[in-house]
Amino acid sequence: MRHWKTNEEMGEGYQFNQDEHNENEYNYLVVVDEHETNTMRTKYLIRDVWDLDTLIDLKVHLDDMIQDKANTQDGIANLSEDAYVG
Repeated sequence: MRHWKTNEEMGEGYQFNQDEHNENEYNYLVVVDEHETNTMRTKYLIRDVWDLDTLIDLKVHLDDMIQDKANTQDGIANLSEDAYVG
């Protein structure tokens, strides 16, 4: 199956195939409500709920996403490792 946004192959074993995915409108992130862009709830979860393993997993994911965006977005394509202190 292909990812809904990037169109990259994700492999097999997902709940829906591509047609079912489209029929069920599983792509709920296509339209994001304004309140869902607020990071305050995530900050409270980080502070009060999530354990160290979860935080490390989140950090790895965020680092990957930051680097990925830095490598692909206009204007910040030259972000160096030294510019991001994590």
